[in-house]
Amino acid sequence: MNKEGELSAARAAEFTLPDALRQPWDCCCGKTHRTNLQWFRVQPDVLQDLTDILRQADCRRVLLVADTHTYAVQGQAAADVLQACCPDLLLEQFIFPDPELVPDEQALKRLQDWRRAIPVQTGDYWLAVGSGTLNDLTRYVSSQENRPYLVLGTAPSMDGYASGVSPLIIRRMKQTFPAQSPQAVLADPRVLARAPRDLILAGIGDVLGKYNSLLDWQLSVLVNDEYDCPFIRGLVEKSRDEVARLAPKIIRGDEAAVSALMTALTEVGVAMDYSDSSRPASGAEHHLAHFWEMRELLSGNHGHYHGTEVGLALPLILSLWRQLAGWPEPLEKCSRPARSSQAWQRQRTRQLEEAYRQAAPSVLKFDQEVDWFNESKRQQRLARIRAVWPRIRQLAQTAPDPETLTSLYRQIGFPLTPADIGLTPDDVQAALNHASALRDRYTILRLLDDLNWSPAELL
Repeated sequence: MNKEGELSAARAAEFTLPDALRQPWDCCCGKTHRTNLQWFRVQPDVLQDLTDILRQADCRRVLLVADTHTYAVQGQAAADVLQACCPDLLLEQFIFPDPELVPDEQALKRLQDWRRAIPVQTGDYWLAVGSGTLNDLTRYVSSQENRPYLVLGTAPSMDGYASGVSPLIIRRMKQTFPAQSPQAVLADPRVLARAPRDLILAGIGDVLGKYNSLLDWQLSVLVNDEYDCPFIRGLVEKSRDEVARLAPKIIRGDEAAVSALMTALTEVGVAMDYSDSSRPASGAEHHLAHFWEMRELLSGNHGHYHGTEVGLALPLILSLWRQLAGWPEPLEKCSRPARSSQAWQRQRTRQLEEAYRQAAPSVLKFDQEVDWFNESKRQQRLARIRAVWPRIRQLAQTAPDPETLTSLYRQIGFPLTPADIGLTPDDVQAALNHASALRDRYTILRLLDDLNWSPAELL
């Protein structure tokens, strides 16, 4: 790392969320970093903060979105405080009745239809009361009409609170869409600490997933000269390490530790905002989780929390890195037919159809659009891989030992294997071999495919 990079990483170590609320600033990476986030509060009187913020913002009407669970936890209290403290403020409410809300076309349409029935006016502010799915739906719809939104978090369960993208399931395929980051992220630490234990574990798993996402990002920097930023990486590392250190206290419900988890989750969202993508926070570990989520939904199950599946995918991916660390040179396996051949193309189509089932048409269409398996492009990447292999191997050697992670999981009661949440060996193998088809993003799974290895063969 050069001198500027070292200074940028040191700045990340001292970063606090109030720093993000200030003016944009020019970074050594060449970008001007900025976020839409203007207010961040995790404190007991946060509902009073909400009313103060809305007054400062000259809000005239609040469009409150919740589900039956989050409305009972804090939506009703927020509505009562708003009506009591801001009698001139109009309040419209949409409460999803679904016991398990899914961010798909149906949920999106219901929210959009409700919005169309309310005339748009100056001073409208959206307020999402909840965590992942409610945040993603509200973020997307509010961004489509260019209206600001705020989040009142009810669980420290995911890293998307301050993000500017919305993961949605469209045509049975989980995709990430550009949206907007919120102007405020607010939460009551007492509410966060009382959140269901599984949601808190999911938040821990989502942050720990950054042990791999940062490795994957650096891999793509080496192979594809992708954009890099030492400050953003340093910020994510700081947030991740803090959660790993505090995990036992977090799971015991310590309010200060749970608040630190919420802060880390929000900091990671700011990192995504700064990079204009989810790259700092999402790599192969997220792709496996998305694959499992899609399979579960296709089977009629609502599945498990996203962060839990991210946490379970992480040791698998770290095990692949440990394999690479022992390779003195890139070991290309030459047993597959040429990718330009019709035989290879038919084989790939069949494999994706088997892996993705009803969602296969959308995945195959995306696969063709991305054209990742163009043989001439693969050869160019292989030449680069051979040239930078010592640095790739050095990167692999920095991957944490999966056993160290498993030891932490035991300590906090996190599921230890995919089988612990009902995933089958076929689910695991199919995800390792085909989850990379969900995203146009270079990860260790793409690297192994470039080398003609099926990742599941190595575990």
